[in-house]
Formats: sequence, structure tokens, C-alpha cells
Amino acid sequence: MGGNMYSGAFYCFIFLPVSIIVYALTPRRFRGKVLTLFSLFYFFVLSRFLVLVPIITIIVTHFAAKLIEKKKKKVFFFVPFILLFGALACFKYFPLGLTAPIGISFYTMAAAGYLLDVYWKRTETNEKLEHTALFLTFFPVIIEGPILRQPEIRETLFKFENISLINIEKGAVRIAWGLFKKLVIADRLSVAVSTIFDNYQNYHGFMIVMGAVMYTFQLYLEFSGVMDIVVGSGWCFGIKLPENFRQPFFSEDASDFWKRWHISLGAWFREYIFYPISVSGVVKKWMVFGRKRFGRWFTNFVVSVLCLFPVWLCNGIWHGSGDNFIFYGMYYFVLILFETSAKQPWHKLMKKIHVNVKAPWYIAIRTVKVLALIFIGETIFRANNLSEGLSMIGSIFKGGFFDGVSAQAFLDLRIDAMDYLAIGVGLFVVFLIDLLKEKNRFDVEKLFTMKTPVKWAICYALIFSVIIFGAYGDGYGDVALIYAGF
Repeated sequence: MGGNMYSGAFYCFIFLPVSIIVYALTPRRFRGKVLTLFSLFYFFVLSRFLVLVPIITIIVTHFAAKLIEKKKKKVFFFVPFILLFGALACFKYFPLGLTAPIGISFYTMAAAGYLLDVYWKRTETNEKLEHTALFLTFFPVIIEGPILRQPEIRETLFKFENISLINIEKGAVRIAWGLFKKLVIADRLSVAVSTIFDNYQNYHGFMIVMGAVMYTFQLYLEFSGVMDIVVGSGWCFGIKLPENFRQPFFSEDASDFWKRWHISLGAWFREYIFYPISVSGVVKKWMVFGRKRFGRWFTNFVVSVLCLFPVWLCNGIWHGSGDNFIFYGMYYFVLILFETSAKQPWHKLMKKIHVNVKAPWYIAIRTVKVLALIFIGETIFRANNLSEGLSMIGSIFKGGFFDGVSAQAFLDLRIDAMDYLAIGVGLFVVFLIDLLKEKNRFDVEKLFTMKTPVKWAICYALIFSVIIFGAYGDGYGDVALIYAGF
């Protein structure tokens, strides 16, 4: 039920509008309580009595933060930290027959980050329990995030502004854009992707590559589409939630990709794992010792290993306990470690042999390389296990690359010619918008500065595209949200 709530009529046409109306009619001093109650009710709708889990998390986090601020002792941090991640581990990783509550990874990491920020004196504690509750369970972010950080969200989340027509308009457009990406493109791609990955033994060469590319686009369009719905929902209340994507397919390398993809997750690992390790006593001692004995390059290489390895191990584990997820984390650990170590020598070499790294041909080759690395990683990520993922990658090179490719082979993926047309046109529109955003020439704010006929022509075209071309109704099944399972 919960996996389809964002794309369903319940959220868009009942729950969100009702919450906006009730919020608007509520005196400002009570709006925090109203949003908190709506958030907990929404969680109850999604997970029934597992709502007790976030409620306990809220209580533990709120009062632990108070003790940390008052007593300034490590024990008041470590005990709740162990309780939070212990509960997460029990629900997600240990075979205890427990159903994981929706969003437990997201609000657990938000809670742990809040406690660390209080411990490090980066933020003040919330005076009211309802503020902690709203921070951890604000209903748009329950299912797929983004992972909120108290210092970044505090000012906007607790202002409880009046509802304004312009905010509703901007939020509605952002929500419609998210629905377009999910319903028109991602849900159609999911059918073909499932066919290839569930029957990977029957495919090789081009069809495997096609499956990898399709899944990568499906994941991006679904996850970023949901984030558009999340951010748009926040705008309706005057709350500016953090962006979670920034045109990831325009990345220069793997490191840049992860600065643009699932930004809130990367920021959490950077703030609470990477930076603390990089300034730890062990690293400082090694830098002094290593530079005397082994030189700057090798010393920096070891520092990169010490800082990056736990980040990418945790990244893999965060997505799941399967060996494919652990490999996925280690895959990016190796890529980014190599990039970090080789970047300076590589640029020196390019300069020495007079290669212009800003030339279009160089950028094109670099882009193809980055996309290939991304597609390989997502193939491992989507596979049922590591063995199947590696087998799929190996089958790319078996037999003739285009053997078995035909019009019938494409139709056998259970999507017809009109589906392919909708996918193709939809991908072109998304690429065009992302390109304009990359060049800072378009966003929702700029849309509302355009002339009225142009603005509303674009808005209505978007809305009717979702209504007419969305993959729902006869012939289309409900597609669960991918990141709702993490």
C-alpha cells in the first residue's frame, strides 16, 4: 500500500489537500501540532501499528538530545545511538520475521544526525516534542526521504507560514513534474526491466545493456520524481526541503555523480563519518608519520582509504544486507579511491601532452565512460544477488552483441510501440529540462516569471501529459517505490 501512495489518488487528491486546508484554518501557534498529527496519521495509514516505532524514536531522540545538551556526557549520546541503530538492524538485517516500518532508514539517520549535531554543538535542541516529531516524520519525507539535517531544515520547518497561492501553484507544478517522471516513464520502464532481470539467462549482448540502461533511467526518474513530489508538497506549506538530485548524468566522474545523486545520503555520510574520521587522531598521526617515511602521495592515498572505506561500506549496507549491495558500495569505493589518487597525475599528463580537457571530444569520451560505470553499478544494484549481477555483466560479451535483437524481441518485453514512444518522448523532455537546469536556464521559479500564456501553456501541457499518458488503468499494474524498501 505504502509503496504506491505518492502516485495514487489518496495522497495527491485527498490527504495533501485536506492537510493544507486544515493547516490554513489552524491558528499559527497550533500548526506544528497539526502537521505532526497528520504525519503520524499518514504513517499509520501506511504501516498501521508500526507507527509505535517512529513514536518511540521521537521520544528517545528528543529527551536524549536534552540530556546531551545539559549533561554533556558521551553516555547520553552512545546509548540512544545504539538503541536507534539496533532497532534499525533488527527490522532490516536480522531474520526475526519483523516487517520494517516505512521510512525507518530515513528517520533513524535523521535522528542520529540530530543527536550528533547537538553533541558537537552545531544546533540547539528542540524545545517542543512536536518539533522533534515533525523533524523526524514530516509526512512528505516519510517514504523516501530526503534525510533531513536539523541545522539545515530548522529555520524553514518551524516557521509555520501562512498558506499562499503562489506557493500552492509552485508546489502543484513540482508535484505534476514528479508524477510525469514516475507515471509516464519510470512505471513503463519497470515492466521491461523486470522482464530482462527476472529472465536474464535468456538475454545477452545488447539486450543486457538495454536492461541496465533502462533500469538506471527507471531508478532515476522514479526516485527523482518522488523527490519532486516531496519538495513540491513542502512548498505548499512554505517549507523548503533539501534537493536530493542535481542532474547526475552530467557528472564528470564517479565522485561528482555521488555529489548529484541522493544528495542527502551522501551529505549524511560526509558530515557524520567522512569528516570525523579525516580529523581523527589516528589520521593526524599517520599523516605526520607517513609524510616522513613514504612521501605525500602514498600518505594521502592511505588517508583516502581510511576515510572512504567506512563511508562506502555503510552506503552499501544502508541499501540492504545482500551481497550485491555490499559489492555496490565497494565498487564505488574503488572507483572514487582511484579517481582521488589519479586525478592530479592525470591532469599533469594531459597538460604535458597538450590535451585540452575542455574540448567537446574529451568531454564526450568522459561522459560515455561515466555513464558506462554508472550502468554497471546499477546492474549489480538491481540484480537479485551478486552472482546474478556479475553473470549479467559477463553475458554482455557472450555471442554476437546484436544476436536476437529484433522488433519482436522489444515487444516481448511486455511494452508496445506506444509505450516506447511515450518513454522516448518523455526521456527527451526530461533530458531537455535537465540540460537547461544544468546551464541554469530553467527551474520552477523561472517558469513563474514567464509571460502568463507561456507559463500556463507549459503547466497545462504537463498536467494533461500525466492524465493522458500516465501508465495506470487497464494493462498497467501498480509499481512499488524502489527506495521505499531501503
